[in-house]
Amino acid sequence: MSRTLILVIEFLVVTGVCFSIGMYLATRFEQKKKARRRNMNPHSLPMSAFSVFDHPAARKTANDNPLEEAELFMVYGKKLQALEVLRDAMLKKRVTREQYEAFKANHGL
Repeated sequence: MSRTLILVIEFLVVTGVCFSIGMYLATRFEQKKKARRRNMNPHSLPMSAFSVFDHPAARKTANDNPLEEAELFMVYGKKLQALEVLRDAMLKKRVTREQYEAFKANHGL
């Protein structure tokens, strides 16, 4: 056998082995990806810029406390938003007039 023929055969064998390994790894990664998709819970995904409007964490629940929400606004210096939240809560009968006045007195508004 000539040296050139041996080199061509070695090249083809090495290329075939590398191709086989690549195909094996590609199918393994694809199987793992499909398994992850099957096990994914859409409600456990982190919030992103594209999902803030429909994410469960962004939705209001029945046990939201308007006083706590107003306190949070006050922490960030947003007095008008805090008072607006409390006024809306008063209209919906979730906060009494006394609680509203006490909040204003506590924060010097």
